[in-house]
Amino acid sequence: MTGRTLAALLFVALLSAGVRVANGLRIPLVPAAPGERVTDWFSTDPDSLYHMRRLRRALDDGGAVAARDPLLAPAQYADVGGAPIPWPPYYTRVLHAVSVAFAPDGEPGRSRFVERFVASAPALLGVMTTILIALAAARCAPRGHATLAALGAGTYHALLFGSLRYTYLGMGDHHAWITLLSAALFCVVGGTRGAVRGALAGALCGLMVGSWVAAVMYVVIVQLVLGVRILMCAVGERVELARFGVALHAVAAAVLSPAVLASPFGAYEVVNLSWFHVAHLVLGGLVFVPLLVMTGPVERARRAACALALAAAALLLVPAWAGIRESFAWASATNDFMSFINESQPLLGGTTQGWRTFFLYLGLGAPFALVAWGPALLHALRRDPRVLVWAVSFPLLFALAISQKRFADAAGVPLVFLLAWGAVRVLAPLAARGRTWAVGVAAGACVLAAGANPDPLRTSRARVALDTAFVETNVGRGQRVLRASLAKLREDPEDRRRPDPRPRGRAAGAAVLAQWDLGHVIEWVAERPTVASNFGSYLGDESYRTPWRFFLAETESGAEELLVEASAGWVIVTADFARNAATMSHVVGGVEDDLRGTIATELVPLGTRRRGSLGFLRRVYGELIPGRPASRGASAVYEHVAGARLEWSAAPGAVVRAELELRGPGPLIQVWTGRAEADEAGRARLRVPYATNSKRGDVETVGSLRWSIGRERGTAEIPEDAVRRGATISVE
Repeated sequence: MTGRTLAALLFVALLSAGVRVANGLRIPLVPAAPGERVTDWFSTDPDSLYHMRRLRRALDDGGAVAARDPLLAPAQYADVGGAPIPWPPYYTRVLHAVSVAFAPDGEPGRSRFVERFVASAPALLGVMTTILIALAAARCAPRGHATLAALGAGTYHALLFGSLRYTYLGMGDHHAWITLLSAALFCVVGGTRGAVRGALAGALCGLMVGSWVAAVMYVVIVQLVLGVRILMCAVGERVELARFGVALHAVAAAVLSPAVLASPFGAYEVVNLSWFHVAHLVLGGLVFVPLLVMTGPVERARRAACALALAAAALLLVPAWAGIRESFAWASATNDFMSFINESQPLLGGTTQGWRTFFLYLGLGAPFALVAWGPALLHALRRDPRVLVWAVSFPLLFALAISQKRFADAAGVPLVFLLAWGAVRVLAPLAARGRTWAVGVAAGACVLAAGANPDPLRTSRARVALDTAFVETNVGRGQRVLRASLAKLREDPEDRRRPDPRPRGRAAGAAVLAQWDLGHVIEWVAERPTVASNFGSYLGDESYRTPWRFFLAETESGAEELLVEASAGWVIVTADFARNAATMSHVVGGVEDDLRGTIATELVPLGTRRRGSLGFLRRVYGELIPGRPASRGASAVYEHVAGARLEWSAAPGAVVRAELELRGPGPLIQVWTGRAEADEAGRARLRVPYATNSKRGDVETVGSLRWSIGRERGTAEIPEDAVRRGATISVE
């Protein structure tokens, strides 16, 4: 490698790092002024928050990565130590290995460190991926044009939004780790020779599947490449190829087995980690055994070995492809839970902006990668097998990216390589004319690569001009006020339903019911069990349908029954409730824009002065976004209580009306109202969830409960103990 190529790699690394820092999305715990240095910040990405929770548990448990979580929904997993965690453990193990020496011992320092560390790691992983792709392009470039290839590939990937989406500073999801490993795997598989390379490739495969089960698709890609190589190889290459294949599958199975042993899922599942994946690797290694045995130069023996190996490979690919299809079924458009998730939307069609979204994620050069794919595949088959893995992986990953945005990062790896491979062969004759031409062509390649990704380039320049490392967004403001409420809930001094600290079980009524996308932030900040979370249908359909069945319930008894079944003692409603309701309406059905006639009308909007009565929920905590109306900028935490049972003697059919003024937080003033009709025995019964002249959390009740029956007026006092016990109070 020449000094110029090393300089090119350094340039693209710095560019990649700068773009990921400039486009960072870090929300300060307190609003930051331009140029102000703020050290305490948080991430708003839900999956990132769960990686933080898992790492913090590993740090607290001496490095052990838990397979179950007692805070995860649904409630029926309480007796086995919590719900199974869908993600395998290896990404958390890597994060733990790197961070354990630096993590503070106590709280809140440890949690703050974990949040910043996890939300910063993918930015570094993205830079490393940029370097690997640039290096791979340089290695496969014609002699004398490695620098041109490295500059073009590295610049394009540094600015590729599909990669930036999962690697900006403030994102902590595992996709950047998988993409880095895939780039490393493709670099290693390019050689496909010898047991040492095979063992290295196998270790990468084991790490990938042990970090994300759907990464089995990369194993299938490698198997396809090896199958093609069987057909391509000469007699003398057969043994080396067989050693590579056996070592790859054996090492991958060995690396993956500890994760499978700790997996909380069934012995033979496909979507979740199980012995299916180890068996697939073991059988894959057996395909190459005939190639090791049949080493003679006889053509007939060679054909027999190839036929046997290909037949075995074909048998393996049938369940493998079925497994791949099943792995992505949970995120397909036919899945009610995932079909409306933003990252599950297709790059073309669906609810996206068509070609605008396609070119945003993959860049303006994507069509040219399609043009370069055919010549690159032919070149790989005829001359350079190192290009084969990039050419074979491109159509599969490109098709996945078209179907779902989440795979744009993965598709960007072979896409950028093919773009650089094709561009270098077009520009090489110009660059070969002399030093001046070479410099000009290299500069032009960088400009073209940058221009093909205009949006990240524009946002990077705009963020630099802001002179601040932090950006205020509506989502960030909402999350800040929500976190303030959740922090109070975590330290609630009067809560008698704290989660059981033991591994098994949890206290009845300790869970929090909220819209599904708040699950991980509740688990991370409030440290409370949740009814629904972003793991969605992994934990059963009921885990994400229950909150919406609660909000859409038409009777108090039906809604409260759902709370009891879910072991939920708290309900949270935020300012973005309406947006989430629109997203999930197709799952439950029957959602009207105004939600009339449902429990939701008693809780939303948050800022109305008067609402109907709920006798089993009382607002305890709430936060307002400064400068925004309470109805569009607040979060509220409601406590499930037994409620005091007030009784009046009245004429049959007479109506009792009651109200109690509530104050807090800030300018938010509400009046709880209740209504009850006397029965044939002349008794009117009303359930009230608030104590009078008291304060619970952020909410204070002002004065006594005021009631009226026709022209008769009166007041009543309700002690806190009566609200908690559900005691009956006769009102005279």
